[in-house]
Amino acid sequence: MNEIKRILIVDDERFHLNVMADLLGEEYNILVAKDGLRALDIAAAKPVPDLILLDVLMPEMDGYEVCKRLKRDPRTRHIPVIFLTVKSDVDDEKYGFDLGAVDYITKPYSVPIVKARVATHLALSRALCDLEQQNELLEKRVRERTQEIVQAHEMQEKLQRCLQRAHKMESIGLLAGGIAHDFNNILTSVEGFSNIALYDIQMGEYESATQNIEDIVLASSRAAGLIQQLLAFSRGVPSKPHIFPPVDIISEALTLLRPVLPAMIRFDVSLDEQVPEILFDKVQMHQVVMNLCINARDAMNGQGHLAISLTYQRGVKGECSACHHSFEGDFVVLEVSDDGSGMGEEQVKSIFDPFFSTKAEGKGTGMGLSVVNDIVHKHQGHLQLDTELGKGSTFKLLFPTAQAAVNHSEPVLSPHLQADNNILLVSDDVSVSMLWKELLDVSGYQVTIRNSGQEALDLLLTANASFNLVIADQSMQGMGGQALAEAIIAENLQIPVIVCEDNGGVEVVDDNSKAISAILRKPVQSDTLMHEIDSLIPASKN
Repeated sequence: MNEIKRILIVDDERFHLNVMADLLGEEYNILVAKDGLRALDIAAAKPVPDLILLDVLMPEMDGYEVCKRLKRDPRTRHIPVIFLTVKSDVDDEKYGFDLGAVDYITKPYSVPIVKARVATHLALSRALCDLEQQNELLEKRVRERTQEIVQAHEMQEKLQRCLQRAHKMESIGLLAGGIAHDFNNILTSVEGFSNIALYDIQMGEYESATQNIEDIVLASSRAAGLIQQLLAFSRGVPSKPHIFPPVDIISEALTLLRPVLPAMIRFDVSLDEQVPEILFDKVQMHQVVMNLCINARDAMNGQGHLAISLTYQRGVKGECSACHHSFEGDFVVLEVSDDGSGMGEEQVKSIFDPFFSTKAEGKGTGMGLSVVNDIVHKHQGHLQLDTELGKGSTFKLLFPTAQAAVNHSEPVLSPHLQADNNILLVSDDVSVSMLWKELLDVSGYQVTIRNSGQEALDLLLTANASFNLVIADQSMQGMGGQALAEAIIAENLQIPVIVCEDNGGVEVVDDNSKAISAILRKPVQSDTLMHEIDSLIPASKN
């Protein structure tokens, strides 16, 4: 059953009020007001009228002023207003429409016209109200759907990260055996050279002892390099993309891979050292190389020919085998080829899909190429696959040069200060502090040692403190190296800070912290430490 509409009639003459009420009273609920103030009160009271018939000429407050106030009030501005007037002037009518009126009815009244216009504007008002409600409902549904899409996208990204992490751990498991073998060889070398050096010292053969100790240092450096690569590969949060020569990082990945590849696989590597730099996450570059090579190893059942090359190719045109978009330009191309089982057309269609695998059940997660695809495209690259069943596979990864990369990152420059050779060394490990102090003393620096971050900050805040550089250990109890660096920035102390991070610990330094001038990974090599110090304190030493 339809609700009877409420109409407010506003006129200071009783005759006109009665006439209009008689015309409309049979179909509508009629409200009346003899002046503007009363009309405003009735209009604002609940339930509000569905339509207002408003006389223009009234004492004290005319119809135009009443209309202005109705349209300013949020409670009444949506009510359609029809002016009642004895005048038929175009300018007056335009003024009324500008104020928000929907129509004019002139006196004396024509019954059919009055009823038709009232019915029309009530219907139009109802339609507009319904349309507004539909728009609000649609906007609400759009917002809800947008939120659902955002949440689904976030969940997809979270799941993708988890899957990448799971596949990374699978790769680490494969590496463990080969790295353990390399470490046993390194430890054997260290033990052997140590015993020989001790014997040489006892016999007074100091020159030979020095050579053996140098061999121990080289072996230790190699061990540290293996640990560094494995820890970098296994870190849960990848570092920010950096501009670097791809040859070095690919060589590191291949060093990790060699122990994993069976002796029956002939391993050919051709890396052009002249290729341009690229913008890439080094950790994820490790993962890309590892995944492709381990997949190739499995495709060859442990024997065959694996070839890896890195070249710079100009004017390359083609279609990506994963996203199927066309590309054209100059690219750094990493190519991994094997003479294994290859793939048929049906397998190729799904090869980059998550969980799809050509391996036997239990032999892989099916995430290797999906991870490679995700990483390569996040770095603006493309993939091409050339394969035939029984004739092997060739994967080409095409990376834009750093200069061509769209989302490049400008490096944060370390502070450049005038130097007085004063360095504050902060570490709670006495042996490390004394070792570095001796090295820095020999190099011409004045070194002050503090055993905690808070002690160091208290010293820096004293009036006579004058330091050109702070070297802080991250793993100190209480205030670690990064916290100290951020406190120094907060105190407006213009002092560069080097933080030494233990990758084997729980805490990891934020690579993007603007408070830190340089991060060194333990074990810190002496030449690496001195290079960073010299870059931050370039003035000549006393």
